[in-house]
Amino acid sequence: SASAMNANLQSSLNATSNEPRLPRLPRIRKPDPFPPLKEVVEAMKDGSNLTAGGFALDIAIVGFAKCGTSTMMSWLGMHPEIRIPPFEVRTLKNRDSWDMVTSIYKSLNGTDPTLLRGYKNPPDIMDPRPLRMLRQYFPQAKIIVGIRHPILMMESFYNFRIQNEMKMRPFHLLADGNARGSNGVHYNRAEYHAHLANLGLTNPRNNTSEQALFPNDVVSGWKKTFFPPTSPNPVFLYDTAQLSDSDPVRLNGFLQDLQSFLDVNTPFPPPLRYKPGRPHDPELQKKIDEKKIDVCRPLYLKQRERLVEIGTRAKTWILD
Repeated sequence: SASAMNANLQSSLNATSNEPRLPRLPRIRKPDPFPPLKEVVEAMKDGSNLTAGGFALDIAIVGFAKCGTSTMMSWLGMHPEIRIPPFEVRTLKNRDSWDMVTSIYKSLNGTDPTLLRGYKNPPDIMDPRPLRMLRQYFPQAKIIVGIRHPILMMESFYNFRIQNEMKMRPFHLLADGNARGSNGVHYNRAEYHAHLANLGLTNPRNNTSEQALFPNDVVSGWKKTFFPPTSPNPVFLYDTAQLSDSDPVRLNGFLQDLQSFLDVNTPFPPPLRYKPGRPHDPELQKKIDEKKIDVCRPLYLKQRERLVEIGTRAKTWILD
């Protein structure tokens, strides 16, 4: 079943109580006081110092969709040492690095050097452009990426679109890419490894065994373009199941790891539960719920099999 497969993935990603915890990763050193905003922006714009505003951004929650990014955004934003806007920030996707710095200066407690600041935008992990912006302008920002069993992710994403009253193509007609009526729900979403590869943590261009784990169009694209260099940004990868782990030992380990990764002094409490999606009155909600899918129905067998095949390749690449 999907839940059983998700448990297997979770157990392979989680550390056991006998394994060492993550070492503390020092936070970005911030000038005190902050330099004038105009000076920072001009240096970034004219290219004299691309990383002039690098100290301003500490955390980037960049994916994947329906993998706990809203929970992570809200949960981290409640921490006394962290400030994150309660909405998606598309600044880097729009290739505007100095606007990110400007928004941090003018909000999120302004120029207090003791605070960590971040943003959330799940599509960024699937787009090489914002990842390149992080690498070039904010090389010390810590990247947080969530993954989830692809069957559960796809069911959640499809039903999320239904909840927001979008007209969707039937789930049994799930496409490889963003076909008409998909509204972003397609098999490519589950190719976690193909998007994580844009961080440049490995270089599969000359490794045929690694290439075999990726879709053919991705591999052919690498042969035509320059493969991204290794990202200097530290990366924290979690499975969505870790946010609601009922095992207190594993959950405590996860909380300790995140605390060490972000280098905060105050321990994290257990994650809160966040339910995204547009709210409706009871009568309309009942009609909407009738349109939602149960991915375990026999009708969706081929879709489950395809997603398991994709997930197996992604898991192999991530763990190896």
